Amino acid sequence: MAASRGSAPRAASQPVTDFTQKVQVLAGLLVAGFAGALNFIGLRSAEVSAVLRNEAHYPTLVLALIVAGILTAIASIFVNPQWMVRKWAWLATACWLIVPVAVTVALISIPSSTAAWEYYLAVSVAGAAGLLTVVFLVIGYWKIPPLKRPLGSAGKSGVSAQGLLVFVAIALTATSVYAALRLETRSQLASTAAQLSATVDETSGTASLDVSIQASKMASADRVNVSIVGLERGASIGKLCQNVRAVGTLRCFLAPCYVTHFRSPASAGCDSLSSGIYQPNADGSVSQKLVIPFSDIRYQRLELLGEVCTVEETGMPCLYQRHNITRVDIEVPEYSASPAP
Repeated sequence: MAASRGSAPRAASQPVTDFTQKVQVLAGLLVAGFAGALNFIGLRSAEVSAVLRNEAHYPTLVLALIVAGILTAIASIFVNPQWMVRKWAWLATACWLIVPVAVTVALISIPSSTAAWEYYLAVSVAGAAGLLTVVFLVIGYWKIPPLKRPLGSAGKSGVSAQGLLVFVAIALTATSVYAALRLETRSQLASTAAQLSATVDETSGTASLDVSIQASKMASADRVNVSIVGLERGASIGKLCQNVRAVGTLRCFLAPCYVTHFRSPASAGCDSLSSGIYQPNADGSVSQKLVIPFSDIRYQRLELLGEVCTVEETGMPCLYQRHNITRVDIEVPEYSASPAP
């Protein structure tokens, strides 16, 4: 009899131990699933470092969601499997889970895709879901009996508190993956600026400009427009930039042809040397090398401008945007313009 009485606690604790092991495995699967999702959507370490430099609060949101999911899964280990909650509690939980999704949509906006009405709709949904959460909690405070009850005592509307925590953990992890997906999309669209590099070579009294054009993560309808302008050696930068306002933080004397172009497209003393539009390949990349001859006697500086034309809506023409502009300025040394003795 004593042996049978002693074996009962071990038999009763076996389901608890099994469920605890399952929750531990689930917590590991949450982390592995999150990492696998990041690998699937292609969020590389180089892109993460770029995002951290420019917009550190977005990765913080993703991190907060995944940590909240893992902590919720771990917390479910310490909940008695016989505890349960009634409909008001899980309704409040369901409404609360809508809030981080709506906040993710509102905070991590996608350039050229997220309209203003989507932002306000997400904020409204988050506010409404939060209000419903409070309402259900208030109703539950007055109508729900204590949580610690034998399993099944809440009738058809009751659910396991432990199972509810596991569901919340999965939902938060899924939301963190969605936030990472939006972050990757934002990173893709924000890093489509063309990369320009150029060097000046001189041989036998002639000069040439070697230009390399690189761009990636472009849509099939996007374009890269590269123009090269030369400032004549006889032109006075002081007179050209007189009473000309800066473009953003860029002053006229640093890039006279570029700045004056916005004020008067026919800038005096600036000649167009080359202009071309380049289409991305099947991988969404542009890779071009150009060799452009020019007179180093005639020009005192060269200004290269690369601008990405992006498609905001499918089927519509691409539009040029200021944040996708890349510039390279090259000053031609005076000694190279002097004839050889």
